[in-house]
Amino acid sequence: MDITSLANLLRENTNVLRLSDGLRLVSEAAWVVSGETKLSYTTLIRLVECCREHHWEKDIRPQLNDNNNIDATCKDVQARFIQPVKVGQIILDNKRLIQFAEVELVMVFIDAKDGNVVYPSAHIISRLQQLCQQTSKHRDNISLHKDGQNE
Repeated sequence: MDITSLANLLRENTNVLRLSDGLRLVSEAAWVVSGETKLSYTTLIRLVECCREHHWEKDIRPQLNDNNNIDATCKDVQARFIQPVKVGQIILDNKRLIQFAEVELVMVFIDAKDGNVVYPSAHIISRLQQLCQQTSKHRDNISLHKDGQNE
């Protein structure tokens, strides 16, 4: 199964749901090497990229208005895998947070035609800051709940 892009993931996997705040899917046996029961880190990073694509389309692209020449490319990625993901496990991307890893992506805006770095508009920067604040608040709420302080 080809999960190198969100389009491929959606086309080849009927268990993927696009939700208002993320993705929900079930990991498939076709995503692992024969005999394995857990997804590899490379597969998990590909799933992270699919989640990023989903949020780009949902959270950023509508803000671009008619300027469809802006794209983004990854400058840096750091990942800390919290738990293994087994075949058949539900994977949830909820408000830009995934349950199996802590991932930090540093993205650079580029001109889609020539690949040159571009500076996003104040409107886009404001939207990104708003999304970061929402994600941080959601992460804090999850942490409190896991610690038993917010039941």
